[in-house]
Amino acid sequence: MFSRRNILIGGGAAVVVGGAAWALAPRPDYAGLAAAIRDPGPPEDDLASLARYATLAANSHNTQPWRFSREGDRIAIAPDMARATPAADVNSHHVYASLGCAAENLALAAAAAGRPPETGYSADGEHVEIDLASGAAARDPLFDAITRRQSTRSLYDGKPVPADDLKMIEQAATLSGARVLVVTDEKKIADVLEMLIAANTTQLGDPAFRAELKHWLRFGPRKAVETRDGLYAACSGNPTLPDWLGRSIFDFVVTAETEDGVVMGIEHESEPVAAVQFHPESIMTLGGNAGMRMIENVVAHLADHKARRNKGAAA
Repeated sequence: MFSRRNILIGGGAAVVVGGAAWALAPRPDYAGLAAAIRDPGPPEDDLASLARYATLAANSHNTQPWRFSREGDRIAIAPDMARATPAADVNSHHVYASLGCAAENLALAAAAAGRPPETGYSADGEHVEIDLASGAAARDPLFDAITRRQSTRSLYDGKPVPADDLKMIEQAATLSGARVLVVTDEKKIADVLEMLIAANTTQLGDPAFRAELKHWLRFGPRKAVETRDGLYAACSGNPTLPDWLGRSIFDFVVTAETEDGVVMGIEHESEPVAAVQFHPESIMTLGGNAGMRMIENVVAHLADHKARRNKGAAA
């Protein structure tokens, strides 16, 4: 069985180091690895080469939920449910949609390698089967797009998409069973944004979703290179951190902020650990022992939190 995670790696061991050692240690060559994975060179007629292109397909959380196998001239691609995301993808729709994307990529790569593909389903309908014939290499323009396609969570530049590009997107989606809605009206864009924010807030309010997201986050290049999967923090514009530190910080939630959004208090989701931004020298915080009462409230809250946690553990 092949996957992107073992195409370029034969094995390895993880080493845990302290924060200072992490900062001084040589950084793994994440850029070099990414470039190797996306090498646009011509594909070869072997499973590792063809699967590399297949694993560049779009998939949720970059979990790469596929298993590849080959017998003779037939390649099978099966869903890997161990890498599914049931909290974000309750009915496994993402898994099977991405399975089709991976099969399309592999078929394009096979054609470019001189192995014209015939794609179908297994008798039990559980996986995709691609039969490879012999013929001249046929490099479809879509094959060249495989190594350039990527998802980004970075900020956009705010410039409107050219009208000709929008028209091309609409034309590309004129397929049976497919439709694309292009929204350019500013009021409608604002409405869509509000719905996205509400949906995202609901998702992040679900402990199962947060735990699943945390599992697939790769906070630093070392972990990203080690696993070859997941969501690398730097790709969304976030700072990279040692994995142990990033996972600790992830469990903190904002519990207090000012009217203009400045964070004033954070608290760990499950441990009696919290932080409050308080400056005793600040104006009007000393009157009526306001500062001392604030500290007392925090300590009492954490003590109650610990007592409730210990009671739950004993039960």
